[in-house]
Formats: sequence, C-alpha cells, structure tokens
Amino acid sequence: MRLYLQQCCNQDDVILHIADITIAFNCTLTLPVLWIKSRLFEECIEMEGEICLKLLEFYKDFWTRGTPQLDDSWIEDYMSNQQIEMVPHVQNSLGLIDYRDFSRSRRLQTILLPSPHHINPHFSPFSKSAAPATPLNTFILQAINQARTSIYIQTPNLTSRPLTRTLISALKRGVSITIITSQNLMILEQLVTAFTTTSIELWKLRRAGCRLHSYYLTTTTNDPEAQHPKPGDLWLQYYTPKVYGGGGQEEPVKSHLKLLIVDDEITVLGSGNMDRASWFTSQELGVAVVDGEFARAVGECTHSGLKDRVKWVLNT
Repeated sequence: MRLYLQQCCNQDDVILHIADITIAFNCTLTLPVLWIKSRLFEECIEMEGEICLKLLEFYKDFWTRGTPQLDDSWIEDYMSNQQIEMVPHVQNSLGLIDYRDFSRSRRLQTILLPSPHHINPHFSPFSKSAAPATPLNTFILQAINQARTSIYIQTPNLTSRPLTRTLISALKRGVSITIITSQNLMILEQLVTAFTTTSIELWKLRRAGCRLHSYYLTTTTNDPEAQHPKPGDLWLQYYTPKVYGGGGQEEPVKSHLKLLIVDDEITVLGSGNMDRASWFTSQELGVAVVDGEFARAVGECTHSGLKDRVKWVLNT
C-alpha cells in the first residue's frame, strides 16, 4: 500500500481506478465544474490484494446493473503495459507533496464502505432526522462514538448535523478533536443542500467546547467520586494556500481531502465529504484501514503537507 499527498488538477470525476485486479487507486477527485482549473490538496492510497477484488465486485454488482456482464479480461488487457509506469507518472504530473510506502509483506485490514444515492423528500431546515444507515455513514458514526482519545477530520465542508451532534458527544467523553476544513467554500450550495454552513457548524462546536470546559472548571472538586470527566480539547483550522515570497510556485488553492483518523488506529479515505449532501443524498465510496502504523503515517504525511497551509479558528 502506498500513500500519496499531492496537488491535483483534473478534469475527470475519478473516485476509483482499478489497474489490474491487484492494484487500485482510491482518490478524492470528484471535482465540481467550478474547480476544473483549480489545484487541489489531495490524498490518494494505492492498494493491492483482496480489497481490489471487492472493489471490482462492487463495480460489477452496482454500476453494471441492466447492462451486459463485465468481462474481467479487459482490465489486464487495458493496463498490461502501464503498471510499471504508474508511480513515476503520479509523481511527475500531479505535484507530489509527500509520499509513504508500506511493505507488501504486511497485510492491512481494509473495509469497503459504499454509500448509495438516496432521495430525501422530507428535508426541512430544522430537521433532526438521522442520516441514512449506509455502510460509510454507519462506520464513521460508530468509529466516532467508540473513540477513546482522538478524532482527526479533514473535509472541504462540514454541514452534516448528525455528525456535529456526534462530535459534541465525543467532546463530552473527553475525546480531543481536530478539524481542518474550508472557509467560505461553495456557500450557496451549502445553504441549498443543508440550510446551514460550515461556519455555523463550527460555531456550534466552538460553543459546545467552551461551555463544556467552562462547566468543568466551575464544578471541579477535590472529591474524585464527584468529579466530572474532563472534556476533550477542540482544534479548529481553515485550510489556506501557502504564501511564497518569490512567487511562481504552483500551490493547491483549495483542500479537497476527505479524511478521518480515530485514535491513531482507524483511517477512512474516500469521496465522502462531512457535509449533508454526502451523508443524505449523494453516492459516495470510502475505504477504512484498521492499522495503527498506517494511521500514524497518514497523520504524519498530512501534517507535513499542511505546514504553512492552515490558520487557527479555535484552540481550547
């Protein structure tokens, strides 16, 4: 398994690319029209092994419904002369920022997390309905609900109210949360699809975090049995392009990365945003990797790539 942190400029809607049944690329490149010429901060994992067969089975079962059965031989025929050039091509053409390689001798536990399209006719501005119980939604909520120490989220937008409520509950349990998102990104779309915005949801988290810490400080006693649990710390940051003194350098102007890391053990990458559209209506696809070494490497790679590319909103 290889991890690429890169800046991308892509005119295609690419979520999954299967190279030859043994290699698959899971990217977050689902680009709206307005972003076609923008350079984006992205992360991509190259996977080998049984997960690729599961991805192929999902493709055949879901995307080829009502069409002639897919002949598996096209994959090997199509990619037979391209596999060796895959990594150099990625490095040279997509502005590689950072890179990690994992031993092929280690087997990592991976879980395919599809999230089918839904129609939501009962949507209202004040709805508190639960998100559809898709594998992706369910896994993310369960991982956050079972988090013990830390949650890291990076997403273009955050407008999923069920997620906000779940994160506040995690803060109450003492789980520290870091969120990196975008400021003033596609505001009209946020209002139309969610009747809220990322800044409003961050305000809710800020308010909840400050209230929890204030309550904890005012009710602290010397009696261990009467002591309330200390709430988790909350770090909120906005992605900002790096500023170069001399100019001329190509820079990812927006972050399009969708990433969740829980307890430095569970990593989820894929196409799903932490916004209402992805959680309630859009079709998404994610992959979870349950491995501490991988989670820490992803965190280190992302942190390295974000150097001088974030500004603080809140640090409790």
